[in-house]
Amino acid sequence: MKKSRWIQLDPKRLLPIGRNLTKADLLNISNQWKGVYLRLFLENNPDLIFSKHAFAYVKELSKESGRLRKDRRGDFIHPYRVAQMVALFVVWYCEIFDTPLDRRLLDILIAVALLHDAPEDYDGVWGEILKLFGVHISSVVDNLVIRDSEKKKENKWQYFVRVFSDLIAIIVKAADRIHNTKNMAKHIGKTDFFTPKRISDQNKESREFIIPAMQKLIEQMGSESLFAYMLRELEMTIVDSEAILYRYQIAQGRME
Repeated sequence: MKKSRWIQLDPKRLLPIGRNLTKADLLNISNQWKGVYLRLFLENNPDLIFSKHAFAYVKELSKESGRLRKDRRGDFIHPYRVAQMVALFVVWYCEIFDTPLDRRLLDILIAVALLHDAPEDYDGVWGEILKLFGVHISSVVDNLVIRDSEKKKENKWQYFVRVFSDLIAIIVKAADRIHNTKNMAKHIGKTDFFTPKRISDQNKESREFIIPAMQKLIEQMGSESLFAYMLRELEMTIVDSEAILYRYQIAQGRME
């Protein structure tokens, strides 16, 4: 029987079975978050109402649209991965630092992680999101949606100013960028979308906007804050992607 590379987690609490967590686990979270069975976790925690509804809602939107991501997988995989990461980061952080887990906040975070791309990916869903999830969750999701004018290089700062005005949006955006960076590196060269330039441009954007903003936040929140650990994960992910990019370019016989 093939041994799982992931820690076996209690599906109700997302904590390892048979041992306690340490800070080293939080620093190695990128090797564990895919082991979160989110549907089972939400079923075991019926008080996470918004998260459960968001899971079903976005999964149905993806199914009805039949859309595929650039890596040829269904749309749902990305918000699902982001939600897995957010859930594990928050639960493990609270456990390691003996911080009471705010279950309402966890519910909102997972719901926003699941919903964060829906307004961009599917037409006419804003009214439904507001009706189903309320003003607070809708407003955080809105902060994470990039406007057409903000897609221009000279206007990107406007988008990140809005994201970094909201702590929930920051957590979700960090997880979103971690997953996108990992996915870009994993599929480099496989389609016209996953190009060395695109990966380099994304990493440059992370270094120009996301990392400095998180560093300033950490100056206020402290070096042992959740944001510090998420920043470390993002920085390691960028370094790993650049190593993969370098090896790819060497194999292709060119350096861009």
